[in-house]
Order: sequence, then structure tokens, then C-alpha cells
Amino acid sequence: MHAESIRGWGVAALLGVALHAAAGPVLSLEEAVEVALEQNRSLRLLELQIESSRLGVSQARTEFSVRLQPAGEAAADDAGGQSAAGISASKKQGSGAALSAEAQWSRTGFSESPDLYRGVVRVEASQPLLRRFGSLVNEEAIVQAGSRVQAARREVELMRTDLVVQVVEGYEEILRLQRQMEFDEQALKRSEQLLRLTRAREQQGRATRVDALRVDLQHGENQIRLNKTREDLEIARAAFAELLGRSPGEDIGVTNTPRLEVDIPGREEALALAFSNRLDYAQVLADSLDAERGVRIARRNLLPDLELIARYEQSGEGTRTSDSLDLDQDAWFVGLATDVDVRRQSEKLALGQALLDGESAFQTIEILRSGLQRQVQTVLAAYERARRETLYAERNYRLAESRARLARRLFEIGKGDNFSVTDAENALLEARNRMLVSQADVTIAAYRMLRTLGTLLEYPADLKPPPGAGKEG
Repeated sequence: MHAESIRGWGVAALLGVALHAAAGPVLSLEEAVEVALEQNRSLRLLELQIESSRLGVSQARTEFSVRLQPAGEAAADDAGGQSAAGISASKKQGSGAALSAEAQWSRTGFSESPDLYRGVVRVEASQPLLRRFGSLVNEEAIVQAGSRVQAARREVELMRTDLVVQVVEGYEEILRLQRQMEFDEQALKRSEQLLRLTRAREQQGRATRVDALRVDLQHGENQIRLNKTREDLEIARAAFAELLGRSPGEDIGVTNTPRLEVDIPGREEALALAFSNRLDYAQVLADSLDAERGVRIARRNLLPDLELIARYEQSGEGTRTSDSLDLDQDAWFVGLATDVDVRRQSEKLALGQALLDGESAFQTIEILRSGLQRQVQTVLAAYERARRETLYAERNYRLAESRARLARRLFEIGKGDNFSVTDAENALLEARNRMLVSQADVTIAAYRMLRTLGTLLEYPADLKPPPGAGKEG
């Protein structure tokens, strides 16, 4: 850097130049976010739950798949023996109807008479009429499994959003510490020069021993501060590498990126965005629908268990194998079957529990709605404050830097004292730290605001709250 840049190193820091580079790769903020979303270990682990939930859906659907069941037996005693073989197929429908077909052949042997052969082909259909009628009851396991898939997907998307904010926070922390390293090194050099000059003045009788000790103390504090900043930077880089799914020992550097500028929406617009995009709000709405469905199922379970059954079979029987295959006899049956617990205590208690779950789900929605309104108001105010504060912090830093430069110049030409210099340096230190923190805060506040509004990442449409959800309640 040229001489003017060295004298105005604070301005250089504002522009993000002369930063300490890491030994490892240097990533932009966008690159760091992409790496974290691809390689973060906790996120990968959570994504496995989606696959597990999808297997649960497939498992629930097996209730309605075709079932083939072979059967066979063989036995013998002192009176003779018997053997049988057969196969059956059955399938259940979402309405509760069940269809089954069965073919069976058997042989019964007698010690003192000819063997008896029998063949049967049977078709049966059943249909629940009251309690177990319809897809509401019979497909509930599939619906619940699908709800678990949606909940797992929302959880992953929410973690992705939180991960982006964590990456931004870690990135800004490293960037702040890199800048602070630059500041601390410059401050140490200045205090070293001031200490040499003060000691020389002391030998000339133009400064007191107290002046030299004051400057020496400040020089030692600057050295301690530099060592602490260096240690903090190493720790921050290790944590950041782990967040990106890299080895904590990998030294990852960051580079200055343009500050994220976001237009602050009005309160009503911000609330509408949150109610239209927040996945945690979508989840409590989905939980409420599940609870409402549970109430309907619990009411249905109070009905009697009545079932219509129809059966038709053909059979053949005789002392020869061919007789069992003739199937010259037929029979049919139609009837009703019921299983009624008159008191239905368990079902009534289940209904009461379902009603409580429904009320709990409704209250959860109201609590989250209220919380969202408070969160939106908070992040809007925090971002606006951070934007204003960083402007004042940068201005104050430039003023403090000019004051410190002037105090040093006056002391060098013998028109000032070193107390003014050390006091100006301390003020510069405070202004510098405030500026670095405020610059990081404004970027972090912008990302936190977008997270609160649910617009930081683009979510799949089927995971978002349904249209008009924010107007409910």
C-alpha cells in the first residue's frame, strides 16, 4: 500500500483490504453457504429421517396390497392320516372392503376305509357399514405417515435456513477478527513508536517517568490484545470449518463481500410474508388438521362395528382324486356380523383425548401467530437500528482516527503531550471495536430478518402454509 493508505489504514479496513489471509482455501460468503448446505454433517443426518419417513409411507401402503398366502399340512395317527395344500389371495380397499379368494385340496386317510379327497374354491367379500367404513378410518395410517414425511421435510428446510444464518454469523465473525488483527497490529506498531519517542523525550527531560510508564502499559495491553485476537481467530476458523463439514484443523479464510442491503417491508407486508412462508407455522397448521381428523375418527369409533359378508364356494369330494377336482357342489352365504361394546368406555375416553388434542393444536396456532407478530416487529426494528448504527459507528471511527493521528502529529512536533495520544488511542480502540461489531451486526440482522420472514431460502410450495392461512384465527 502507498503511504496515504498506511496513514489511513482505518479507511482501508472499511473497504475490506489488507486482511489476514488463512493458510487454507479462501471462500466467499456464497461459496461458504453452498459448501455448508452440501457437506454439513448434522444436515446430512437429518435428511436421512426423510428417507426413513418415506419408508414408513410404503410400509403403511402394504395394508392395501395383494397378499398371497400358501398353506399346507400333513399329519398321521393310528387311525390314518391327512394332508392338505392350498393358496389364498386377499386385498383390502381404502373403503374398508376386503376381497379374498382361496383354493384348497385335502386328503384324509382311514386305516379301514378308502381315502377321502376334497377340493374347495371359495370367494368372499366383506364391507364394513358403520364404524370401519370409508377411507377416513382405513387410510389413517397412510395419512399419518405422509404427515411425518412432510414434517421431516420441513424440519430439514428449517435447519437449512438456520445453517445459512449460522454460516453468515461465523463468516462475519472471522471477517471481523481478520480486520481486528489488522487493526491490532497497526496499533501495536504505533504504540511501539510512541514508546520509543516517549523514552527519548524522558531522557531529554521533556517527558516524565509517569508518561513513559503510561505508554509502556498501553503497549503491553496492545500486545495482549493482539495475542487474544489471534487466538480468537484460530478458534473461530476451527468452528467455521466444522460448520462447513470440513476438518476443524483446516484453516479456512474469508474475504470481504458486499454488504447485504435489504429493503425493509412495512409491518403488514412483513407479517403477510411470514404467514405465507414460515414452515414452522405451516407445521402447526398441519398438526391442527391432523388433530381435527383425529376427532372425526374418534367420533366414528363410537358407532357399532357392523359388517356385510358375502361368500360363494364350489367344492368336490370323493374317494378318488378326480372327484375332488369336479367341483360339482356349490354354496353361497350372505350375512351381517357385528361386534358391539355397549358401554364403549375406551372409545369415549379416546374421543375426549382427541378433543383435548384438537384444542391444544388450536392454542398452539394462536401462540405461534402471536409470537410471529412479535418476532417480525423485533427483527424489523433490529435491522433498522443496525443500519443506522453502522453509519454512525463508521463516522465515529473516522473522527477517532483523525483525532489520534492529529494527537500523534502534535506530540511528534513537540506541541502536545503523550497523555493526549494515549487517550486518543483508547478512544480509537473503542470506536474501532464498535465499528467492526456494527458492520457485522448489520449483515447478520439482514439475514435474520429474512429468516424470520421465511424468505431467506425458497421453500417447496407444498411445504408452505396454505393460501390465506395468515387471515385465520
